Amino acid sequence: MTPTLVVSIPTLNSEATLADAIESVQRQQTPGVMVNVVDSYSRDATPSIARSHGVQLIFYKGKLLGARYEGVIASYADYVLFMDSDQVLAPGSLARLLDLLEEKSHDMVILEEGSYRTRTLTEKMYNLDRALVHDAYSYNVSPERGVLMPRVFKRALLLKAFESIDPALLPVVTAHDHAIIYYECCKLSSDIALLPKAMFHQEPPTLRETFHHFVSYGRNVRSFEDLGAYEDLIRSKMKGRNAGVLKALQPKRVLTLPLLLAKYAGYHYGHHQVT
Repeated sequence: MTPTLVVSIPTLNSEATLADAIESVQRQQTPGVMVNVVDSYSRDATPSIARSHGVQLIFYKGKLLGARYEGVIASYADYVLFMDSDQVLAPGSLARLLDLLEEKSHDMVILEEGSYRTRTLTEKMYNLDRALVHDAYSYNVSPERGVLMPRVFKRALLLKAFESIDPALLPVVTAHDHAIIYYECCKLSSDIALLPKAMFHQEPPTLRETFHHFVSYGRNVRSFEDLGAYEDLIRSKMKGRNAGVLKALQPKRVLTLPLLLAKYAGYHYGHHQVT
């Protein structure tokens, strides 16, 4: 029996990219697939875009980790695909995903990612970096040290995993939300599959925008570190990312060095902004 799937998209002022994300799902016309948008009270046209596309719209007063949870409990599908509002599914990827899950009921599935557009030099660096990450980490799916993480989970597995997450973290965590969910799921299962060429990111078009994006990322990490939660996980993840900057000095990765430095500098600047 073909499983059912909900694509859950958390949003906050996402009017620039949300329509592309939803339409990339709806164009595939895949039976058994639903979409919900969990909006943290956007001040732009995000809710109107969700309504105009006929998807389930849920309002949530909190940040990303809690929005993920709201998307899970709002659906009764067999599987949940955590999609961001700046992502686009590749044509035919949902049918391939459901075929994979029908053949073997995997607990988690990694969606291979690329860049949606490669018009600017920065977007080209993102695309190359994603390709190198998939090549280098094809067999490293450790939640503490790996870079690749599943986007698709059995709903029943997610519900059990969220039972282990402190509810106080749900409304405050943005950065590392995905890593926290995956970390808890891995305590329950190691059944992970990979779907090739499945998803694209709409990347920041400049290094300046990349820097500011990672400033916000670093600030959020610092804001919930004081709660004493997942310190070892975050330390391990960031140690691996810092090592990635050094790896960029190798010949195959040197073309991505400006991008990785912008990410690194933005994150560490933001991380030291909160006192």
